Amino acid sequence: MSDAPGPAPRAESAPLVEVEHLVKHFPTRGGWGKNREVVRAVDGVSFTIRRGETLGLVGESGSGKTTVGRTLLRLIEPTSGRVRFDGVELGSLTSGALRRLRPRMQIIFQDPYASLNPRLSVGEAIAEPLRVHGLARGPELERNVVSLLDRVGLPSSARDRYPHEFSGGQRQRICIARALSVKPSFIVCDEAVSALDLSIQAQVLNLLRDLSDDLGLTYLFITHNLNVLRSIADRVLVMYLGQVVESATVEQLFSAPGHPYTRALLSANPSPDPLAAFDPVSLEGEIPSAVHPPSGCRFHTRCPEVFEPCPTIIPSNHLVNREPPHRVLCHLAEDAA
Repeated sequence: MSDAPGPAPRAESAPLVEVEHLVKHFPTRGGWGKNREVVRAVDGVSFTIRRGETLGLVGESGSGKTTVGRTLLRLIEPTSGRVRFDGVELGSLTSGALRRLRPRMQIIFQDPYASLNPRLSVGEAIAEPLRVHGLARGPELERNVVSLLDRVGLPSSARDRYPHEFSGGQRQRICIARALSVKPSFIVCDEAVSALDLSIQAQVLNLLRDLSDDLGLTYLFITHNLNVLRSIADRVLVMYLGQVVESATVEQLFSAPGHPYTRALLSANPSPDPLAAFDPVSLEGEIPSAVHPPSGCRFHTRCPEVFEPCPTIIPSNHLVNREPPHRVLCHLAEDAA
């Protein structure tokens, strides 16, 4: 393993994050003398994220979204595959080199109630990453904390209070300030607004958009809410049972979805227009077990458009549109490609 932080930053046109055939399997608890099976949480995912881009990751609970985000940052170790951040392959780094790179890669967790230490004041929580990485101390540390609170729309007096004294939206702002404290270039937002009321969601999304514009941040935005993605993402990956089944721009996804699963998700997406027709596609049954995923196309057990090759033949990833690229993992997309 290399102990160096890696080569110099690459050209602006190069992707900031590159993921190739990422796999994460979790062993199950086997009985005495039994072979342990594995949960195929992420099973061969590949994508890139350009600098300054917001890439959305959407799918049902259990599809592998959060595992992708955490494995990408090496918060959990991948089973196989490669992740490169700004040209540096993260899997080749020692713990020391990875620690030095950590400030550039941060995460905002789903639950702002659980992700803040109740024994630390807000000022201490925001200052902690700065102390750990040796980025500021003394009066400079105090100035940074006040500046970060102002950046996320909280008064300087908040630094002396504790998490239980704040609302959910305010706590998430504190978590955003903590993530920004080490001046990252890439942030994984793991269901960052799903625990908030709709009005507070809009405020936090506006804040994240403003921060991206002002600081040039790159986001991987994980959510199950398509309306949220429509308002913040540039491109979207749709995940089902550990695989990416569709990759498209937001405009392509909403105007011409190529995968039956994506069409089902969009049909169930509520519209703010009370007069709009609402006719969701019915998907039979629950999402299959990731321990024993279906053969062929993994979606065929629930797909309303299933036909002969689906149960036995693994579909190819078809490029149905070249500019901008639109890829669909489905036999039905073959003709369009």
